[in-house]
Amino acid sequence: MTAHDLIARFPQIPPALRGHATLDRYASTFADLLGSAQKPSPCSASAPSRAHMAYLKLIGPLELVAIGLATKERALADMEALIARAEADRDGLIRELIPQGTPNQGGGCS
Repeated sequence: MTAHDLIARFPQIPPALRGHATLDRYASTFADLLGSAQKPSPCSASAPSRAHMAYLKLIGPLELVAIGLATKERALADMEALIARAEADRDGLIRELIPQGTPNQGGGCS
């Protein structure tokens, strides 16, 4: 996955982060998780799925830049830190991002 693919999938990624090499590395490093990530609905808050957790952990922090709760520099540094952790221990990082026992399908509205 490229940064262009990531932005096409999640247009809410703020313009301030677009065009940075870090975003392309982030997309490539986490392509498998980002490819299945899904923004949770309010109904899924009590039982998020793996796809929801991937979104919350990998895309959610980037959205904070768009609403002014994080700076571009902070988001880029956090992305670099996650990339470095994935390079050092990908399986351990994934277990931390998506805890064991997280269901494949989340709860929804009834």
